[in-house]
Amino acid sequence: MKNVLETLGASLPIAAGDRSARLIGLLSSAIALGLLQTGDKLPPENQLADMLDVSIPTLREALAELRADGVIETRRGRGGGSFLVDSPENWQQRGARLLERYSVADLRDLGDEASAVLGRAAGLAAERANAADIRRLRDMLRTSSEATSEDQAAISNSRFHIELAVISQSMYLTQATVQMQSRLAPLLRASPRSSARMDSTHRAHEEIVDAIEMRRTQRAAALAGGHLDAAIRKIITDKLATMPQLPERGIEQVAASLEEFFTDLSTFLEAEAAQLAGLLGAGSESERILTSIHALATATLDRFESAAGAGPIFDASPEGQDGDCLYWWIRSVPGLYERRLMDTVAGTEKFYDFRANPWFQQAQERRVPVLQGPYIDYLGYDAYLVTVSAPMLGEDGDFYGVFGADLELESLEQAFLPLLGSVPGSELVLADASARVILASSSRWSSGQRIDQSVPGWSVVPLASESLGLQLFYREAQA
Repeated sequence: MKNVLETLGASLPIAAGDRSARLIGLLSSAIALGLLQTGDKLPPENQLADMLDVSIPTLREALAELRADGVIETRRGRGGGSFLVDSPENWQQRGARLLERYSVADLRDLGDEASAVLGRAAGLAAERANAADIRRLRDMLRTSSEATSEDQAAISNSRFHIELAVISQSMYLTQATVQMQSRLAPLLRASPRSSARMDSTHRAHEEIVDAIEMRRTQRAAALAGGHLDAAIRKIITDKLATMPQLPERGIEQVAASLEEFFTDLSTFLEAEAAQLAGLLGAGSESERILTSIHALATATLDRFESAAGAGPIFDASPEGQDGDCLYWWIRSVPGLYERRLMDTVAGTEKFYDFRANPWFQQAQERRVPVLQGPYIDYLGYDAYLVTVSAPMLGEDGDFYGVFGADLELESLEQAFLPLLGSVPGSELVLADASARVILASSSRWSSGQRIDQSVPGWSVVPLASESLGLQLFYREAQA
């Protein structure tokens, strides 16, 4: 039991300080992987608390929630204790709650990692497997084909993936696969499996084993990666189905709503940039400038709930500020904001080179509001973002920097995915000027992908001001 929980310990998307939630996640993942079985008895409370390094009250809180969820039951008397129980209904309820913790962008990211890990493991297995390894994989295929329940099929699926990593002869890949499966398995088990879906999974596994046996390294890797991609698309489809349903709309109405938001944002940022540039151009005192920065940044966050951060970033530090160029304010707790400090000293390990970002470069070069994203703001906000920025320009054309706002993908999803999904029979994709996907109404498309505009069937509507470059792609929904 201890080894099982330690193996999964580093893999869960739960805050480290929430020990009750962590224990719940550990046990749920272990069950989903088949590492713990229905009917297994948990150790006594004092042993389990010591094993997991939690207090007895914290442990009891977690066990009470697991009991309420139907994951465990407590039996009194001789031979009593806490035992694991299970049912498809329990998994669907837990899966629905787990899906709430993930954005669509998170799920796509999880799929990218899973596909890379399993694809590499399958490729190495094709190079390194011996006859005994192939026999073991064939035995697993026979066992999975005889599965008589969704749960058995799901556990067989997870164990097959882990076995590929074991056969790759890589300890690191095996650990990564276990951790990856601990995230995926509860989500996959929560989705009902039809006989057709189980047959499809079995055929995919057979093709992977055939490729491994024939030493076809690239094919084995491609098949394994594609198999995971299909699983993630199913999970994203489940996630999209949880979004609020809006009344049916037409393409023009959706485009108008998106245009209204982004035009409002860019116009607001332009006004903030102009106000601050006016203070700088007039040589205002440092204290007045700092007070205005705080007021303007927090006003932006108050106005736009989907903004995660806002403020000015200067090309050169305002007078008297000792080289400080970044005045970025973020949400800390509801209704309160704090300044985010970043390292702008060149050559240091955490150096944030803001001048290299398109939201700064293009605003400086083009002298108009610009949009960048989605992108990973590494060493800055350290999140997956869309950034809109407006240049701060003096009366004589001097460039002081930019005033911008960060929009997290998760917030944009909550605000606009229901809107994109309100057009019946159509796939809608919000993309940037390079046709990189920001949001999409279909699991076929996820943030970061690029649309091939040469493929027939797409129509496009330009959105908002031309300088932002936003586009709404749409076509008839694909089967």
